[in-house]
Amino acid sequence: MRLSVSVSLEPCISNLEIIMFHRMCTIVWLAIAACVFAGCQEAPYAPKQVADVEAKFPVLIMDKACQKAVAISKQRADWTADRRLIAEAVMVNKQKAPYRVQVQTTFKDADGFEVQSTNWELILLPASGFYSYKATAMNTKAENFNVRIRTAQ
Repeated sequence: MRLSVSVSLEPCISNLEIIMFHRMCTIVWLAIAACVFAGCQEAPYAPKQVADVEAKFPVLIMDKACQKAVAISKQRADWTADRRLIAEAVMVNKQKAPYRVQVQTTFKDADGFEVQSTNWELILLPASGFYSYKATAMNTKAENFNVRIRTAQ
């Protein structure tokens, strides 16, 4: 007994459909490649090198309003007997009314990394008066400091 199998070679899909499928695949791959390479493109602006202000100035007045109202008359660093850093700053209120500021001190090691930071401390500067601020590091790793001053929030 012999079986005969006949296969029809008529395409189920037309040539036009095959061409359209290949074009869609090409478009999809181009879209994927564009997304991948778009992330690798250079930014439309060049990043600017920002100067490390904290490395230049140990006492920083952070906002414009505070810069108009407060001046620093003295700043200095000292050491305790057990080699802990003491940061001192004398603030002057340039206004004829009391002025509220917040002050924070960060202590840094020799490489510039922060080893300790104090909480923001609320200080009321007397009208046309002086205020002496002092903070002491908790350990001996601190070699530099920054005192940040801002208008009270």
